[in-house]
Amino acid sequence: MGPREHLEQIVLPNMGELRTNFENDRYAFNAAASVDALAGHLYWWCCARAPHEVAGVPDDSAYRARLAQANAEFALVRDIAKAQKHACLIYRTPQVSTAAQVQTRSLGWDEVRWDEGRWDSPPQVVVETNAGEVRVVDAVLDLALSFLEVEMRRLGVP
Repeated sequence: MGPREHLEQIVLPNMGELRTNFENDRYAFNAAASVDALAGHLYWWCCARAPHEVAGVPDDSAYRARLAQANAEFALVRDIAKAQKHACLIYRTPQVSTAAQVQTRSLGWDEVRWDEGRWDSPPQVVVETNAGEVRVVDAVLDLALSFLEVEMRRLGVP
């Protein structure tokens, strides 16, 4: 499975389920993991078809780090996915250190960025970063996915 197939068969269905069930931790977990995994698919696609794009990048983790430097939302998604996978992150300075920082809850007025929260404040999956910022997970995932789709177009991924 290449990046396009992963996007169409895994990422987009997971994102669709999360958009419909924005209060569901499982859908958020699956969507975050699949968006993060798309970066791995891009790395290996580049290794086979555009090696100049990953010259000097030893593995998909280093490639994710490079993408994270280019896009703050992807950086947050990477850390969410990694914290969920490992339960607790103790190396480097992640934005999210534990899986417990991702949770379903209602939000108060002005608790999240203006364009992320839902007006009637139903319970939704949010992440509280180590810096104390609260972000709505599906909104962060949308932004990170848009970044990766632009990257796919730039690379010429069919």
